[in-house]
Amino acid sequence: MITIPLGKIAVATAGTIVQVTSAPTFCHAIIVSQIAASTGVAHFGTSTLVASTLVGVVKTFLKPSTTGLADVLVLKSPGGNLLNAADYWVDVAVNGEGLLVSLLQI
Repeated sequence: MITIPLGKIAVATAGTIVQVTSAPTFCHAIIVSQIAASTGVAHFGTSTLVASTLVGVVKTFLKPSTTGLADVLVLKSPGGNLLNAADYWVDVAVNGEGLLVSLLQI
């Protein structure tokens, strides 16, 4: 298994969705985590993501608590590298914040 850490997918302007990666990148799993220092809500979803209506949202990450673990989402394909990371997008409520994304390939 190969791990591809994409790092923080930052959104410069809140309300403007940002693609996880612009290049087609097929993988077995996508791991999405909130960043502990975040101060607002973040959304992970498809290209139709609209935070105000939750259309296209796969997961909403609430503002992290000051203690405890960060919230994590793991998307897994039923077999092989069937997920395309380029199909997923991020939006945030606070300028400059984002989500931490890593890919696993088999």
